[in-house]
Amino acid sequence: MPPKQKSNLPWKRVAISITVLLALAAYGFYQKRKGWREEREELAWYNQEENPSLATLRTNGLNSIYEDCSNEVVGLQRIVKVHIEYDEKDSNWWGKATCEFVNKVGGVERKDRWYLFGIITNSTGGIKNIYAHEDYDRFESDELGNPDAEYKMGMRYLKRSYAPQDLSEARRYFEKAAAQGNRAAANQLNNLPP
Repeated sequence: MPPKQKSNLPWKRVAISITVLLALAAYGFYQKRKGWREEREELAWYNQEENPSLATLRTNGLNSIYEDCSNEVVGLQRIVKVHIEYDEKDSNWWGKATCEFVNKVGGVERKDRWYLFGIITNSTGGIKNIYAHEDYDRFESDELGNPDAEYKMGMRYLKRSYAPQDLSEARRYFEKAAAQGNRAAANQLNNLPP
């Protein structure tokens, strides 16, 4: 019998080459998937930081009101309720916090604090975040009885800015301002429907 001839194909080298090629392809696919995942995570971070959802903005607004009440209300015992409303426009956000605090004689009082919101815009002009600040016009109107502030509050309720349109509230503020001699409020009272 003739001696067995060796094959010309180096099977070991081919097998090793195929294994190396498969490993490189798998590594390349892994790196590609890793890149896609990083891209998705970066997009999610951008959306969260630069274009937060309405629920995130509302939560940030609530937290801002809690923080302001905690820092500004002297003798704060507890925050009973916080409420936020917003209009169709991004700039028409307003809120109210009902706080209980210890007064000067040791009793507990409950008072509403009204808030407006400032807006921090992102690079595309959308809302990035909101922050609360006390509504000083309402404070001057309700606490101090300032007729100009009462007129402004009436206009807010009439024009639907920072509060839902409410003709009865607008009338109430206009009447308070007109009783103190504000002519613009008296004119608005004459123009309101009965």
